[in-house]
Amino acid sequence: MQTAAANVIYENIGDMFSKSAHGYIKTRSVDTAHRCLNLAIKNEVTEFYKADIRKFYESIDKTILMGKIRGIAGDKRFIELIELLLAQHKEGISTGSCLSPVLSNLYLLDFDSKLERKSIFYSRYVDDLLAAPGLAQDMESMICD
Repeated sequence: MQTAAANVIYENIGDMFSKSAHGYIKTRSVDTAHRCLNLAIKNEVTEFYKADIRKFYESIDKTILMGKIRGIAGDKRFIELIELLLAQHKEGISTGSCLSPVLSNLYLLDFDSKLERKSIFYSRYVDDLLAAPGLAQDMESMICD
């Protein structure tokens, strides 16, 4: 059931995920994150900040997450299914389900967008991120696919 729900979300927003997000997104992986970092280094980006969002899955606000789900899914039954799945976990979302990484990427869409605009390099793998200060337009030629 969770795999099917994850696939529905990917079908609706898979192309909306940031190119800087690599964790649990189809066609992306640790390898794609590594290639992007190598490209930044080749472009002489030398100063990076590393961060890890503490207790990430447990801290996800379900109200905000459900708002995002309602924005992409028009099917009332699908929304009710997600609500039921989320209700099984008291705080945030479960860390062990196959749906959690998809929901976490959906939850961080706006976060990714803001960091991409404010960084010359930004890469995120679930709750671990690496960013280089500066404005993104300073490195328009550095496109990582």
